[in-house]
Amino acid sequence: MANIGGRGWQGNFGVRVVSTHEYSLVNLSGGTNPITGSAFGPYTPTAFYNNYTDILPSVSLKFDLSPDLVLRFSAAQTMARPDYSAIGGAISTTDLNWTGNGGNPNLKPIRSANYDSTLEWYFGPQSLLSVGLFYMDMSSYVDFKTSSVNLYNQYYKQYGDYTISSPFNTTGQSQGFELAYQQPFGGGFGVQANFTHATGSTADGTPLVGSSNQTYNVTGYFEQKWVSVRLAYTYRSHFLVGLDRSYAENQDSVGSLDASLNFRVTDRFNISFDALNLTDEILKYYGNTTAQPRAFYDNGRQFYAGVHFTL
Repeated sequence: MANIGGRGWQGNFGVRVVSTHEYSLVNLSGGTNPITGSAFGPYTPTAFYNNYTDILPSVSLKFDLSPDLVLRFSAAQTMARPDYSAIGGAISTTDLNWTGNGGNPNLKPIRSANYDSTLEWYFGPQSLLSVGLFYMDMSSYVDFKTSSVNLYNQYYKQYGDYTISSPFNTTGQSQGFELAYQQPFGGGFGVQANFTHATGSTADGTPLVGSSNQTYNVTGYFEQKWVSVRLAYTYRSHFLVGLDRSYAENQDSVGSLDASLNFRVTDRFNISFDALNLTDEILKYYGNTTAQPRAFYDNGRQFYAGVHFTL
């Protein structure tokens, strides 16, 4: 990495090189010389090797347009490896309806070229108003699809074709804008808020997994030398979770209210209280539409207390 700059501007640029070596041993159904005797039918242990190197350049620039107005720009090539469950070859089946979920040992990482630009206005002490634009061009993205795999069905005691949901690589893109606001009101009171609007899709036109169209956070706070109180509301619109037993699964829009309270008893002794999900929201999952409910999770309200001592 190298730092650069001049009168009214500064930044840095650099490059990161990442080398990855993957090895997966997968029991595949059938094969030319399979192992027999398993209740799930004959199988062949098969090794998968994947080796790849990623060159990841990046640049970040800051321009002081005026004493209280700052323009930022950044661009970076990024890489994120799939988790172990995605690159494992194990399959979990539901015999009653001949469906299942599995991994993909040949899965490549998520690779993306990311571009961000933000205009920040510092209109007062500890006060900020900003707007940002972002674009992500994913040359390699992990999505989900279904395929047919011939397996032994324990329930029906026969071989048959299962519809298996598994991850695969495709391309995708995401773009949008972000707004942020922060301002103290005096007496220790203040507010922080942000809003993000994002749209994106894969090469097939399907939604990006885990991507909400709208998210926002609003936090009110009170801070003094010996006490800090925060009340925060967080919201995200519905998003695609993935495929479950070969069908799309979405999480419904949800918002929750959290609170935190911290007492600074001495310079070295603090007491904290946290409350999560005060509105007692229920996580709702559905299929292609909300008329197809899949699951409901009631995690309830959660309360924590802590004592912190510094030597």
